[in-house]
Amino acid sequence: MRQTALKPQDVVVALKLAVHPQEPYTYAQLATELGMSASEAHSAAMRLIIAGLFAREQGRLLVISRNIRDFLVYGVRYAFPAITGQATRGMVTGKGLDWIADNFIQGFEPYVWPDSLGRTIGPSLLPLHPNVPLAASRDKLLYDALALVDMMRIGDAREREFASRELGLRF
Repeated sequence: MRQTALKPQDVVVALKLAVHPQEPYTYAQLATELGMSASEAHSAAMRLIIAGLFAREQGRLLVISRNIRDFLVYGVRYAFPAITGQATRGMVTGKGLDWIADNFIQGFEPYVWPDSLGRTIGPSLLPLHPNVPLAASRDKLLYDALALVDMMRIGDAREREFASRELGLRF
């Protein structure tokens, strides 16, 4: 297989697999839960292996915890910088999640992933994949991990430190 750069949706696939390490996902199951095609899920998994973030063992994809942590803490904000926009309706992300917001001074307008079914209006943050709001609404662990990654992408030093610590507890 030829060398290929990671794509933003690869981070979503990596997080899904990492927050459910015992789940024996097929590419079809992974695709359904993440709102992407099976071929997208398969290609993402192959890129994650090439990048050294996952390994294949006995037909299963296994997260290499230290590597994924390092990438999320030190690389994701440079590889996939945050693209923000005007206020829109959407699904809260980053430090806007209740359990995260409790750790910060209140009074900020939370970022949202644009989503017509969202309940919050705030500045938009382009998600790593168009179906992130759908996937996050189906899986609380994934939602939390995606919000922490968004904090790494858009947060200030204190927010990134908090997200780094929380990601370290998960992977």
